[in-house]
Amino acid sequence: MRLQDQEIDIMSLSKACNPRKISGRRNRLLLRLASTTGLPIGSIVQLRLWQLTYFFELEHGDLHRYPQRAGNIGARPRPYTSIGLYLDDSFQQLIPIPRSVYKVLRGYVGAFEELDERSSFVFPVIRKNGRIEHNRALTVKDAHKILQGMQTGATIVTHFDWNKIRQMAVAGMLEKKISIQKIQHVTRFKDLKSIKDTAKMYGRDFESIPSFAPKRFVGLDFPKGVLKENMYWYPQELYEYARPLYAKGSI
Repeated sequence: MRLQDQEIDIMSLSKACNPRKISGRRNRLLLRLASTTGLPIGSIVQLRLWQLTYFFELEHGDLHRYPQRAGNIGARPRPYTSIGLYLDDSFQQLIPIPRSVYKVLRGYVGAFEELDERSSFVFPVIRKNGRIEHNRALTVKDAHKILQGMQTGATIVTHFDWNKIRQMAVAGMLEKKISIQKIQHVTRFKDLKSIKDTAKMYGRDFESIPSFAPKRFVGLDFPKGVLKENMYWYPQELYEYARPLYAKGSI
C-alpha cells in the first residue's frame, strides 16, 4: 500500500469536485478534512460553524489568555494565523487543521458569511436546486454515498472508504515523525493499537512519548470563544470588533 499513490488519488478526487457548486465545494472540504486530520467521519459531518476558530499557540510560561493582551491586537497573530476546531462547547481543547486545507476551507465558508446562526452545520444537506438546509447535517450514510459518487468514473488507483482515508491520514502523520500519542490526540482514536496497526500496514515506524502533553492553543474568538460577531471570518474584522470592547473594559 503506497501512501504517495493514495495522496495523489485524493488530490485527483478533490480537483474533480465542481467548485462552481456549493455542494462541490462542500464535498471537496469533506474529503480534504478527513484525509488530513484523521478525524472519524461521524465526527466530521457533525461539526458546527462555531467549532471553527483562528488560534495561536501560547508561548512558554505565558499564563494569560489572548483577550487580555490588548497591545497585540492587529499586530499578532497575523492574517495567516492557523485555524482549527474546538472539540466541544467547553472551548478548552483545539485541534489544528493542516495549513494545506485552509484555502479549501476559505473557499467554502464564504457561502456562510451572511449566516447569523453559528450553530449551523459545516456540512449541511444541500438540495439539488442548491438550497442549503443549514440545521440538517449530512449523515455518515450520506458521506459514504458522496465518496462513492466521487470515485465513479475517476481514474485513480485506490478504492477509498472513509476508514481507509482515516488510516491514510495517520500514515501521513507517522511519515512526519509525529508521536503516536499526539496522533491519538488529534485523530481522537480511543487507543494506540489502531495507530500501531496502521503503522504496520503502511510499513511505518512510530515514536512513543508517554509523557506527551498537548500544545496550549488559544482561540481568537469573541466573546467566550464563539465566533459570533465576526461575520466575515477574517481576523481583521475580529480585531475591529474587539477594539471597542477593550476600550469599554468589557474584555
